[in-house]
Amino acid sequence: MAVALGVAGALGGGLIGVRDERSAEATVNAISRGQAPATAASLRRASADARTASRLLLDRSPEITRAVLAVLERRPRTAYRLLDAVVRDEPYNVEALVALVFVARGVAPRRVPELMRALRRADPYAWRTLR
Repeated sequence: MAVALGVAGALGGGLIGVRDERSAEATVNAISRGQAPATAASLRRASADARTASRLLLDRSPEITRAVLAVLERRPRTAYRLLDAVVRDEPYNVEALVALVFVARGVAPRRVPELMRALRRADPYAWRTLR
């Protein structure tokens, strides 16, 4: 019985995490496509959803979403910190590397060559598109 409750709790938490990640991503997509304004309230709500998803999911995509939201909120150093943590833990996470290169260009430009080398090792095609 206890095992069944544990499994049900884990599945429920995972479903909530997926729901919240999708909600945060939908907000980012709507803003980036010009379909919704980047209001303080919508960014705050999306950030809260992404934080919840980060706690409930093993996937690192909620942290990448949080970083994108930080950029939209004009907090590039927070975005850099979030993305750097993902890349440290997952050096072949191409999505995080690409995002980190873009953020580092404004926050830590001296680190860009190192990040580009890491991107080239992880995905030569992505590296060629960013050169």
